[in-house]
Amino acid sequence: MDQEPQHSQNENSSKPEKQEKVDEEYEDDVIDSDEEIIEGADRMEGEEVDKENGDHEEEYDEDDEKDLSDSELARRDEEEMMQQSAKRVCYIAKKYSSSPDDRKQKIDFNDGVMCVSISKDGNFIAGGSCDNSFAVYNVPTNKVFQQTFENTVSSVSFSHDNALLAIANYDATIKIYDVTGTMKYSLDGYDEFEWVKFHPQGHVVIAGSNDGTIWLWNADSGKLITSLSCGIPSTVGCVTPDGKNVVAGYEDGSVRVWFPKTGVPEKFMVCPQNESVEVTCVDVMKDSKIGVVGSADGNCTIFNVQTGRSLSTLKGEKEDASVESAVVNALHSKFAFTGSLDGVVRMYDIDTGRLTRRFKHCGDEELSVTKLDMQQGSYMLASFGMDSRIRLWDVRAEHCVKEMGGHNDAILCAEVNWEKKLIVTGSEDHTMALFAL
Repeated sequence: MDQEPQHSQNENSSKPEKQEKVDEEYEDDVIDSDEEIIEGADRMEGEEVDKENGDHEEEYDEDDEKDLSDSELARRDEEEMMQQSAKRVCYIAKKYSSSPDDRKQKIDFNDGVMCVSISKDGNFIAGGSCDNSFAVYNVPTNKVFQQTFENTVSSVSFSHDNALLAIANYDATIKIYDVTGTMKYSLDGYDEFEWVKFHPQGHVVIAGSNDGTIWLWNADSGKLITSLSCGIPSTVGCVTPDGKNVVAGYEDGSVRVWFPKTGVPEKFMVCPQNESVEVTCVDVMKDSKIGVVGSADGNCTIFNVQTGRSLSTLKGEKEDASVESAVVNALHSKFAFTGSLDGVVRMYDIDTGRLTRRFKHCGDEELSVTKLDMQQGSYMLASFGMDSRIRLWDVRAEHCVKEMGGHNDAILCAEVNWEKKLIVTGSEDHTMALFAL
């Protein structure tokens, strides 16, 4: 990189001013050793036995919850999440403590890594964290640049020519950087940004925010091109591969296919009009004709991109198993793949709507699938999960052809560069990692 980057540090360390090499020996992991975690798992199991004997922890009356303050409810939710996280980390440590660390590199943050991206040439990976920072790692030079903002980094995206990086932030800004670490523009919205994408063929940035506005900027000039708004928080979005449409999913279960030239969308719902089910993920086929959206009720909807109309609903097997990731692919037929909270990847034939195969990502535990990635026209599928593992599947035979690991906690986000055979992941263990296929 042209600018001297800063090496990412552990929580109690200050950032150095000069460029440093990334620690390849992983000496300062942000969680305890495997031995300490396994001891913690044994203690937790003992506590669970005590609970069964009635000797542990006061039980809450659900009828009293309505009388609790918001702060008390939030405290209880946080406590429950911490307990679940501790149990998950113990499970991962006990099950995979003897497994090899397949990471080629790792970058440390001070909190969970919520978003990642990899450049098309494979030379750069980027990640954003709840610690309000982002990092860009230069693969050929083994150097990292890191910058801290005022709020959580929610999404990152490289431009098609590997020259620019867009960073979405919960402080209602989009930052445009070049890959040397120089900020070119700070673009202001009105509310928290949930996602950001670059146009597949140019320096146009598209971002969706919590106030329901989708913004389009010229990344070379920093000027606003247009804004598209419906007043409902946008949860997910993408640009079609041909660059003609923006597909956005919303909190109320609506999906809009926007035509930026006219500013007029086509809309359909993934749930009945009197209900509200959040849209959780979206993907569009390479030919930009067919797309899929997943929703929190465990179903996914196939739609025609050109007309913006729903074609069919592929029913999930469990209503409480939210679809966390979905992809569509044209193989010998058209297929949709979903990864859900119950740890199962499901394969559907789009033409018949039939569930044809199941792939169990998380073996003996119902730990969620968090991300799917698939090369268009290929039978190879990558799944990522809360169990910290990466699994590659040959979807013709329900066969896991490769498993990789190294993270000490859940994988929250991932992206695969199939051409360069590289994977970038972000984890709850406060690290971003690089893997080789």
